[in-house]
Amino acid sequence: MLWPWQKPSKPSPRADRIQIGGVPVPPSLEALHFLIAGSTGTGKSQAISANLDIIRGRGDRVIMADPGGQYMARWWQPGDTILAPLDARSVRWSPFSEMRGQADADRVAKSIIPDVEGGGDAAEWARHSQGLVGAVLERLLESGGATNERFVKLLTVAKSGEIEAIVEGLPAQTLFDTGAAKMLSSVRGIIGSALPAYRFLPPDAGADAWSIRRWIEGGSGWLWLPYRDSQRAAMAPLISAWLGEVVSAILDLEPSRERRIWLVLDEVALLGKVQALSDALTNGRKYGLRAVLGLQSVAQLRQAYGREGATVLLSCLSSQLILRSPDPETADTMSRALGEHQISREHSSHGPSGSSTSEHVVIERAVLPSELQCLPDRVGYLKLAGDYPLAKVSIGITHKEPAVPSFIPRDSSPKSPSPVVKEAPPPTVEGDEKIVAPVLSLELVPSTCAGENLRGLLTANDWQKLQKRTAAEAGGVCEICGGTGDKWPVETHEVWGYDDDARVQKLERLQALCPLCHSTKHVGHAAQKGREQEAMKRLAELNQWDAETARKYVDQEMKICRERSRHQWVQDLAVLTEKYDLKIPRKENEDD
Repeated sequence: MLWPWQKPSKPSPRADRIQIGGVPVPPSLEALHFLIAGSTGTGKSQAISANLDIIRGRGDRVIMADPGGQYMARWWQPGDTILAPLDARSVRWSPFSEMRGQADADRVAKSIIPDVEGGGDAAEWARHSQGLVGAVLERLLESGGATNERFVKLLTVAKSGEIEAIVEGLPAQTLFDTGAAKMLSSVRGIIGSALPAYRFLPPDAGADAWSIRRWIEGGSGWLWLPYRDSQRAAMAPLISAWLGEVVSAILDLEPSRERRIWLVLDEVALLGKVQALSDALTNGRKYGLRAVLGLQSVAQLRQAYGREGATVLLSCLSSQLILRSPDPETADTMSRALGEHQISREHSSHGPSGSSTSEHVVIERAVLPSELQCLPDRVGYLKLAGDYPLAKVSIGITHKEPAVPSFIPRDSSPKSPSPVVKEAPPPTVEGDEKIVAPVLSLELVPSTCAGENLRGLLTANDWQKLQKRTAAEAGGVCEICGGTGDKWPVETHEVWGYDDDARVQKLERLQALCPLCHSTKHVGHAAQKGREQEAMKRLAELNQWDAETARKYVDQEMKICRERSRHQWVQDLAVLTEKYDLKIPRKENEDD
């Protein structure tokens, strides 16, 4: 039976004991991990904030992925470490710093390209992508040329022959065999979608850079992974890779009953899949791991981890604080997590021969989904691991003034390798130095090519096949920002290159983009639909520009497009045969 005043019966609270809504948590339950679920503004951040001073006072270590840097601004102390390449205070990091030998290459590769749940093409492409990344990591470390810049250039813009020479003699070399061109193209597309944020890393950093693994083994203080909301989409694959290294390093420690390392992931689903997170939650107790995961909706978690993966992850979080969850699916899932209770009901009947009374025992949800959908702010239900009664709790507000800025931008834009998609050089723009978009670029189509798109040339069936394949190769998310749209996840974008000397418009590949990134690519069409302001904001946010720089870049690209619109272009669709195994369509006005 659930009563609003019920609290788990325990000794009186102590200053060093974690508390949730005034309920003290036994230390033995900390390593069984915590889920804090609820919609935006319901009190998840306050529930976390209430315990940070306690954790700091005990001398525990913390790794926190910090949306907006708001936790770091209030709880940072000298001796803490900041890992955020767009922040001036960040340490210098490289994937090579997590490697002590070639044997570590596969582990680091899986942090960069996490496993895909189940079988099928997507899982196979992920394995091949991991293999190629691991091979490049191994050979660069072995050769002494291990830097972030060399790593990114090789995997995004280098010619296939150059990569093949690097990985010769390793299993990844089979990707370059005759007949494997389509697989190689798919693999490079997957890798390219994971690496945009790596351009923000110090280009010359390598094996001697600051290391997550070394910090876990012998560092001190707290490790902050702050990111601004505008940076999350671009930074999520990199943050996910960092967290993959965190959990791997913890599982490689010697077991200890005294060690306490907290992994705090507010909005865990928005960071994408973290490799081996479920394994760490399952096995991390003996290494001192304590995890707190914040979640808005079950759908977000399933999108990142798959249906089975999300179920496994939730099962690893033995204590739950459930706040208001308006989403019906989330409310139902959390209602089930809170359990059931037994109720006895008396039933009386009256008849000619007399009256009788019987008792019926029924099993019902302890908290109905509809109750979870209507909770006030900062009110929820707490279910601790073990045989403790369910409690309805109120979360207080923690007041703490910021000690440091949440974000200090770097003085200048980072040196970055060439864009992921290599295109023919556009016409020269006179005047100011050419602006290069590091993450999201425009792709404006000359007016003389208007209407000559692939969708209009292919049959509906062939186009639908290409859409499904492109989305699957990208893992169902945008290749630029890692996000998805509200009405449908991704759209299929045609990437065209231009040979300005030969006047050839060449189809390079197909790319999965969320509707907003896709609309921004074609900012002119966005303006016609009244969405120019939205597109300009997106362009500035993902490229870390101010509004003036974004406008100058658009003007620059418009000038190039106007110049190209003065000429007629010949289309090159050879990639349809080379990669997608389709016949090149003929236009209706072509001679037989």
